Amino acid sequence: MAAQMPRTITTERLSLRYFEPDDTVWHRRLVAERVNPNRRHPPQADPAVVQSIVDGTERGWLPLYVVLPEATGEPVGYCGLIVGRASTAEPEIAYELFREFHGRGYATEAARGVVTAAAAAGFSRLWATVGDWNDDSFRVLDKLGFVRDHSTKSDGETLVWCRLDTDSLHGAG
Repeated sequence: MAAQMPRTITTERLSLRYFEPDDTVWHRRLVAERVNPNRRHPPQADPAVVQSIVDGTERGWLPLYVVLPEATGEPVGYCGLIVGRASTAEPEIAYELFREFHGRGYATEAARGVVTAAAAAGFSRLWATVGDWNDDSFRVLDKLGFVRDHSTKSDGETLVWCRLDTDSLHGAG
């Protein structure tokens, strides 16, 4: 069993912290911005979603972190570990940023911080499931050393399962 993840992660330009109940407002905007015509059921954003993230983290579940650039201290998205389609022992990494912050390297930097913390906590393998259309996420995962493992169909879209064995981290750039 892996050790607990840290409450905060600091990278060169970012600070990552656990979700708090006050994160509902920006999280609601982020979810509203999310558009994927292949999804039958749009994601929901309400206070209960953020509260469930807060409650789960307090119970020791896998954490999602709020991503805050040091320059502004304002949330630009989230990054963290989830069970998702994987497992507690081999969780998925998940990240999402407001579109206006795409292309700045924040997703890669935040995900690298989470991956490093996960390896230090004892997770030997991480997964990511990505819609086959999501080239931006593939670029982030490639930079972290994830490899494409297999594909599945879910809710009408093709999901590509990407795997990272954390003992390979010394080669990730």
